[in-house]
Amino acid sequence: MTIGRSIKRAAATTTISTNPPYNPLATGFNNFIITAQFPTPTSNTDSCSWFYGGELDSGGGVQFYTGVFGGCDPPAPGTYDSITCTEQTIDGTNHIITTLTITQPLVAGNLNIEVRCNIATNTPGTITRTLQDCPSSLSYGVVITSSSEAYQASGMFSCPTGDLFYSNGTAPSSSNTMCLANSQWLAQDNLQCTGASPGTKISTDPPNNPLATGFNNLIVTAQFPTPTSNTDQCAWYYGGELDSGSGTSFYSGAFGCDPPAPGTYDSITCTEQTIDGTSHIITTLTITQPLVAGNLNIEMRCSIATNTPGPITRTVQDCPSSLSYGVVVTSSSRTYQASGMFSCPTGDLFYSNGTVPSSSNTMCLANAQWLAQDNLQCSGASPGTKISTDPPNNPLATGFNNLIVTAQFPTTTDSSDSCAWFYGGELDSGSGASFYSGVFGGCDPPAPGTYDSITCTQQTIDGTSHTITTLTITQPLVAGNINIEVSCAIAVIIPGSVTRLVQDCPSSLPYDVVITSSFQTYQASGIFSCPTGDLFYSNGTALPSGDTACLANAEWTGQNYLQCWKASAPLMTGNLTISEGDTTSLNCNYDDTVFPEVTSLIFYFDEIEYVISKGEMFHLKLEKEDNMKPISCQVVTSYTQIYNDTGRSRVEHVNVQYASYGKENISCSWTIDKTGICDISFFSNPEVKFVFLSLNDKAVSNDGKDIVFSNGYEHHYLYTRNQVTSSDEGTYKLTLSHLLPPYNYSIEFDVIVVNIDQLPTPDKTGAIVGGTVAAVALICITVVVALYITTRQPTKNGKSNTS
Repeated sequence: MTIGRSIKRAAATTTISTNPPYNPLATGFNNFIITAQFPTPTSNTDSCSWFYGGELDSGGGVQFYTGVFGGCDPPAPGTYDSITCTEQTIDGTNHIITTLTITQPLVAGNLNIEVRCNIATNTPGTITRTLQDCPSSLSYGVVITSSSEAYQASGMFSCPTGDLFYSNGTAPSSSNTMCLANSQWLAQDNLQCTGASPGTKISTDPPNNPLATGFNNLIVTAQFPTPTSNTDQCAWYYGGELDSGSGTSFYSGAFGCDPPAPGTYDSITCTEQTIDGTSHIITTLTITQPLVAGNLNIEMRCSIATNTPGPITRTVQDCPSSLSYGVVVTSSSRTYQASGMFSCPTGDLFYSNGTVPSSSNTMCLANAQWLAQDNLQCSGASPGTKISTDPPNNPLATGFNNLIVTAQFPTTTDSSDSCAWFYGGELDSGSGASFYSGVFGGCDPPAPGTYDSITCTQQTIDGTSHTITTLTITQPLVAGNINIEVSCAIAVIIPGSVTRLVQDCPSSLPYDVVITSSFQTYQASGIFSCPTGDLFYSNGTALPSGDTACLANAEWTGQNYLQCWKASAPLMTGNLTISEGDTTSLNCNYDDTVFPEVTSLIFYFDEIEYVISKGEMFHLKLEKEDNMKPISCQVVTSYTQIYNDTGRSRVEHVNVQYASYGKENISCSWTIDKTGICDISFFSNPEVKFVFLSLNDKAVSNDGKDIVFSNGYEHHYLYTRNQVTSSDEGTYKLTLSHLLPPYNYSIEFDVIVVNIDQLPTPDKTGAIVGGTVAAVALICITVVVALYITTRQPTKNGKSNTS
C-alpha cells in the first residue's frame, strides 16, 4: 500500500497556450493571443471567465461562458482587447475553445492570465509571461544604442572596441536592428565584438530608459574576462560620488579585486568567477545618490585590456506634467516618488477598458512614468489632447523670459467656435487672447506684442484634424503662480490649464550653504560660501569657484549636492585619573549635526593611533609607566581625511596613580660634629601624605624640614642631622604613607658615622732614632769613598799607589 498525495490531473484535452509562445515578451507588444481549451461545464449554473487585469477585466474577471444563457457568451470587444468562445466536440467530448486577444501594449512585469469557472475544476489554469525591455547590451561585448527598448523600437549594434561579426566569421550587412516580440533584437544571435568573450556585458537594474529624476537605487553590473596583465587597472567612470573625474578603480592586476570603501551614497563591488572555463570579473556600481536630469553616461574601462563591455547611457527626466487623451497631472514636483493627482480639464477620468480609477492619486515611478497612468483618458478627449511647457520645470525663476507653452487638441467642429489663451500677460487683456476662429476659417493668431507671441497651426494626428498652438512669453515672469489655459467657447475637448510657480532662486541651501547675491532672479550672479568650513560636493570634490548664476528652474548653477564641510570639535570625556593596572573608558563626543557625517573615531595615546567605530567607547588599560602620557581623540569624516589636523580634541594627559617604590641599598656616610644629609629618592603618585622615620624601631626626628621634596613624580626625602654623633649610625627605616594600597611603603637605608679626631698620630722617638742611624751610615759611607780615592792616585813612574 502506497501512501502519498493525491493529484487530480486535467483531461488530456485541457490546454492553454499563447501566440507568440515566447517567454519573455517585449514591453509594448500589442498582439498577444491566448487560447484555452477545456471540457464544457456540465452544470447549467456554471460560468467561466478570463482573469488578466487588462482592458476588459475590471478586477473580477471577464465572463465569456454561462450555463444559464446556453453556453458561450463573450463580451463586446473593447478598444484594444477582445474575447471569442466556441464549442467543439473533441475525442467524443464537448469542449469550450476560447481566445483572449490583447492589443493593448503590454507593460513591464509579470502578466498572469487564467481561465476559471465557478464550479468546473477541469480548466487549464494559469499561464504567466514576463514582459521586459529588449537588452541594452549582449554577450561578447555588443552594445545596443536606442532611445527605447520596447517592442519595435529601432536600435543600432556597436562595439566599444573591435568590430562586429557573427560567430561564423561573417560581418553583419547592417548594424541597424529592431526590438522583436520575444524581447530580443533583430539579428542579435551569435553577434560578437572582436576580442570579446561570451561573458562580456553591462546592464542596469532597473533596466528602464528613461529613469526618473531623483531615482536613488540604480545598480549597474559589468562582466568581462579577467585582465591578463599584472599592471592593468580597471575603473568605473560615471561622474558621481566616487568618481572625481578620473574614474574609480576597483581592480588592479597587482592585487586583483580591490574596490574602494563605500561612499555616503554610492558603492562598488568586485568578484572573480569562472564562466565558460574562463576567469571573469563581475563588478557592480550602486548609485543611491539621487539622479539629476540629463544623460547619465556610465562606463567600465581598463587601462590595458580592451575586451570590456563599454558604456551604457540612461536618460534621466521628470515624470510628465500631462498625458495623452487630455489627462493633466498636478504635482509640486515631478521627481521620483513625488505625489501627484490626475485630473481632466473637462470630462471624467476613465481607463480605456471603461473602468473608473479607484483614486486619482498617483506617484512618480522609477521609469519616469506616473503610477497607473497607462491607458488613462479623459472622456471625450483624443490621443492628441495635451498641454506642456518648455522648459518643463516647476518652479520657474522670477524674471525668466522665454517660456513656451504648447497646446494640442482636436480642431473644433463648430464654425462659430473660437479659442483663446488665458494667462493674464501682455496679449491677454482679461478676456483671453484669441488664436482660433471658426468664422474666419480656423487659425487666426494675434499680432506679436512687444514681449509675447502666439502661433496656431492645424495638423492631422491619428486621422483627426488637430489644432496646435504655442504661447511664447518673453516678458519677465513675476513671482507667484502663473495659470495658463486654453479654452474654447464651445468645444470641450481641450487640454485645459497648466500652472507654474514662479519664485526667486534661494538665498541659502541645505548643509549650511549660503548664496550672496544682490538679486535672486533669473541670470543673477551670486557666490556660494560657508559660515564655517569649506565648500565640497557630496563626492568629495572641492568647489573650484564659488561663482554661480540663477537658472530658469529657480536653482543656482552647481548647487546640486553642494555642501558645507567642516569638522566637529570633539570633547573627550572619561576618567583620566586612574590607578595603575585599571582600565579607563573614554568617549569622544561630537556634534552629529555637523556635515559630513562621522564614520569612525581615532584616539591618539602617546602618538599611537587607535581606530574605533563611532558610538563606541575607547578602553585603555594603564600602567605606572603611562603616567603623564598625552591622549586626545579625533572624528573621522571625509573632511578630516583631507585636512588631518581638524576634528581633534584638546590634548590631555593621563594621571596614573601607583604605590611608592624607591632605590635599594642606599648608604650615607656622615662625619661626627658635622652636618649630615641623606637623600632618599623614590617615586609615587599621588604624593605621599605622611612619613615616619625610625632607627632600631624608635622614632627619629629630622633636623631639617620634615617634608617630601617633589620633582614631578620623583620625590626626595632629605634626612638631616645638624651635628652628627656616633649614635646616629645604624640602619634606618623610612615609612611612607599614601592613599593607594599598599598604604605604607618602607625604604631602609644605612648611615655610617666617621670620627676624624680618633685617628692614630705618628711616634717622635722612632723618628729621631731612625734619623740618627741614617746620619751615621751616611758618614761612614763618605769616609770609605774618600780613602778609596786617595789610594788610587798615580806615582811618578805611572803606577798606582796601593798598599
